[in-house]
Amino acid sequence: MSTAESPRLQPDADGGFTVDAHLLAARFGWSVDRLRASMRRGQVTSLVERGEGADRGSWRLTFHCGNRRWRAVVDNGAIVNETVDIVPPRPSPR
Repeated sequence: MSTAESPRLQPDADGGFTVDAHLLAARFGWSVDRLRASMRRGQVTSLVERGEGADRGSWRLTFHCGNRRWRAVVDNGAIVNETVDIVPPRPSPR
């Protein structure tokens, strides 16, 4: 996936990221309304991982919704690598 026009993403003081709904919806191939409806139903989950060792200073952001996963590696605020995958749905927490 091309990253030439990707927005800059910076961690906040707590190491979290705010990702624009338009960006995330586009990565899933959805409208913003569909993404927001999935978020209201608690179907969108995310994980932020801080790079260590040789990866220090980079971050991996992973978003799941249903059978879709968007994973982006962010370095100095730029998305340097990203993938969108179709994966088996994650089991619901009990």
